Amino acid sequence: MKKSITFDIESYPNYFLIALKRLRDGAIVTYELRGEKAALSDEDKQSLLKRMRVNESFGFNSQNYDIPMMLYALKGSSAKQLNKMSNWIIKESTSVYATMHKYGLEDPSGVTTFDLIEPSPGVFIGLKKYACRMHSQSVQDLPYPPESVLNEAQMDSVREYCLNDLKLTEDLYRAVDERITLRKQLGDKYEVELRSKSDAQIAEAVIRHELKDVRKAAKLPANHTFRYNVPDWMEFQSDELKSLLTRLSREEFVLDRGGKVSLPKW
Repeated sequence: MKKSITFDIESYPNYFLIALKRLRDGAIVTYELRGEKAALSDEDKQSLLKRMRVNESFGFNSQNYDIPMMLYALKGSSAKQLNKMSNWIIKESTSVYATMHKYGLEDPSGVTTFDLIEPSPGVFIGLKKYACRMHSQSVQDLPYPPESVLNEAQMDSVREYCLNDLKLTEDLYRAVDERITLRKQLGDKYEVELRSKSDAQIAEAVIRHELKDVRKAAKLPANHTFRYNVPDWMEFQSDELKSLLTRLSREEFVLDRGGKVSLPKW
């Protein structure tokens, strides 16, 4: 069984950091790039990818930001290139799919990861606000603007800030553990990953799964006609609605070639 780890990324023009923390014992591993031209070594790429594959990871807003950033780092991108991508994601990207397409990225095989941002109960709430609500021990804002060129001491400060964010993400994970567990159980039942989805997205995924069998069974030809069977419990008081219901019950509805119901001309 895979161990659980949380991860986070920080990006500046001359500094890039990937930090991972194992929940079981609190062990932390970091991958740092110091200098605009610095990039992950082949050894670091292999080490990072192995850790992501042998463990089950999660983050906060990781699907939209951290995962694409990590994949771009694994392609050998420099700290400066990674910061340009970070700025693009924050300011211009409309979706993770747009980011993946623009930078030619593909999901790595064998990596199991999920995002806490949708399962968490709030809407448009950041990690720091969740941390305040949970009374986390320490809450910090980003110490320097993301366009800053950092000196060595500032890089160390950003590293400590990132490690604190790992603790906040862990706090949130434990706070929404029941929601994650439910998503895992439903995901196992319907054979789909649901841990990164909101309640509404889960309903959509489950209904779509249930409808697969219905679509397979309901192979009706184009121009198929049918009538609306009025339920016994349905009745109206006004003459206008009574007349409308009678008219609907007598109408022959037709399926078009796309399987949609064509509305009566009236």
